[in-house]
Amino acid sequence: MTSSTPAGGSRRTAGLIVLGGAVVLGAIVGVGWALAAPAPQGQVLADGSAVVPGAQIGRYFDGVGVFSMLMVAVGAVVGFVAWFGARSWRGPEGALLAIGSALAGGAVAMATGTWVFDLRTPAIAGLHAGDVFAVAPNIWLDADTPGAVSAPGLLLVIAPFLTAFVYLCAVLLSRSSDLGRGDLSDESVAAGPAPAQ
Repeated sequence: MTSSTPAGGSRRTAGLIVLGGAVVLGAIVGVGWALAAPAPQGQVLADGSAVVPGAQIGRYFDGVGVFSMLMVAVGAVVGFVAWFGARSWRGPEGALLAIGSALAGGAVAMATGTWVFDLRTPAIAGLHAGDVFAVAPNIWLDADTPGAVSAPGLLLVIAPFLTAFVYLCAVLLSRSSDLGRGDLSDESVAAGPAPAQ
């Protein structure tokens, strides 16, 4: 009974490392995106309202595109970490752990990126006519403009999808029937299933 406690503890620790690593990676990626992402430039009009010129729309899509590519990288990294760093989780539970961790990391990246971007840009209320300001690309894709296409949280599926793909590839490339967990003896693998009686 006492011999199973360390294994259970190390298994739990491995799971927490995968989840915690995904969350920390998501926060780092969110901050990096907020500081370096291309963003459209808006301008304050004479009446105090703000407008984003049509010529700037390309930079809006660039900002969303950069974030999407970062989510691809996050998903791949989480998939590799889950496979190689949490060996005792390999199998269906490990796949769910990896996908859930990637989803958490992506959500943290989106929340952190939006928050940091808002912190580094001035409030429009303090600007004067003719002033130019950066507009955060809406990575949540929740359009509040009538007639605009809204897909709230669509970018959240990118990292989990890539994680699932990486994990599936690792499973398919595994050469052992226990996926390398080490919980099957060589004799039982070599002997195969017991004959029916």
